[in-house]
Amino acid sequence: FMAFIALWSMATLYAVDELRVTVGAAALLGIAGLVGGILTILGAPRHARVGPRVALAVCIGAVVVGAALIVAAPGVLPLTALGLLLVSAGMSSEQVSTQPIALGSVEPAQNGRANTVFMAAAFFGGSAATTIAAPLFAAGGFRAVAALALVAALTAASLALVAARRGMLGARSGGASADSAATT
Repeated sequence: FMAFIALWSMATLYAVDELRVTVGAAALLGIAGLVGGILTILGAPRHARVGPRVALAVCIGAVVVGAALIVAAPGVLPLTALGLLLVSAGMSSEQVSTQPIALGSVEPAQNGRANTVFMAAAFFGGSAATTIAAPLFAAGGFRAVAALALVAALTAASLALVAARRGMLGARSGGASADSAATT
């Protein structure tokens, strides 16, 4: 989420300051976010079929590739739009694929509390992203913000690997799930 907010909070400034387009034209970048949302809706049914490990890898991979595209070519609008689309689709799809695992890991009576923790963490990450992205943009432009997003995505990938190794992403190799392993 931090990668997503860092990029989108600075997207209009990027388009106006670096690409020299009008605010109205800059708003058209939002189409990339819209298409990312549509891809999330279309891809959601596939998450259950491929499983959380594969879905999470693909989602985080999309965010990494999207941020890397922007780092590599921030002055090329089509690549930046594609990067924003990939970050948007990857981030929102990642939430679709992992939120059921997180909520399923607590007692049903604690779902409200778990969702509150999730939302608080998301707001904290978004606030931190904007707080860091603004001075980064001032110092190094949109490429610097994209580098922050890339670091955030790579950090998420590292955390996902740790979670997978600890059996926290559902089915383990050999067919046992984290839940069934805990009850045996």
